[in-house]
Amino acid sequence: MRSTFLRKNNPDYRGHRGSITSVMPKLKAANRHAISFHEYVTEVVNAYNSDNERLKEAWMGDDISTSDGILYHQNGNVKFVKDADFIRDLNTSSKIHRGYLMFDSNSQAVYDSYDVQEFKPSDYEDSNFSKGSYTLNDAKENPIFLELLNGDKNLLNEYIDIMGKSSLYDKCDDVSKEIYISLFNHSNLNVAGGIVSTFSLGYPHIWGDRDLKSGYSDKFVISKRDFADINKDLDSLSQKLFDEIKSGKSEMSPDYIKSIISMYK
Repeated sequence: MRSTFLRKNNPDYRGHRGSITSVMPKLKAANRHAISFHEYVTEVVNAYNSDNERLKEAWMGDDISTSDGILYHQNGNVKFVKDADFIRDLNTSSKIHRGYLMFDSNSQAVYDSYDVQEFKPSDYEDSNFSKGSYTLNDAKENPIFLELLNGDKNLLNEYIDIMGKSSLYDKCDDVSKEIYISLFNHSNLNVAGGIVSTFSLGYPHIWGDRDLKSGYSDKFVISKRDFADINKDLDSLSQKLFDEIKSGKSEMSPDYIKSIISMYK
């Protein structure tokens, strides 16, 4: 039901449920990719502002696993890789240990190869089993949220305000309302990979998901078509129009058609 509604509301989107290592290769084969945390938050805000209750439920009623990846270093530091290739390339043959992605080559070299901001445990931990809790105002200043949202503070503020209206907080005053960033400490492991997921109105937080292995609980992924696949369709349309012009079936000039198509690429 949820997947069908998403597709009817926006033909670009598809919903998929299953283990991450089984869903990702299917998306890749179909020239699709999981949406990012930034895209997810944008759609949550749009849904909330639409006053369409079914749309709100579709986007905010459950956890979403995204295309963004996490690299965990054994010293406790982490890197967030947006639209990560190591997430897109996951499959049932990927080397998974305790639900985390292991890298075949020098794991330190893999970690160093991603030139993105690095975060220390102090950015996400407290004494409660590596689960950082933040007031709504503090969450709006959290560097991890800002990193995942490409520095868009206005979008972050609006998203946090929406999360603060969750039914979870019906009996809480504003001071008691908290947003969570839950990451697992990998001090006893080499560099490992994880996936960025989010729990929505039921339990609003960023979740450093370790459940990549087949056989773990199913995850929900929303995908959209790859730009390369869309361009391929436009090229096909362009060729069809050119053929019609050559055969005398169209009065539009090739240059005019080319200018229109270029606007969509």
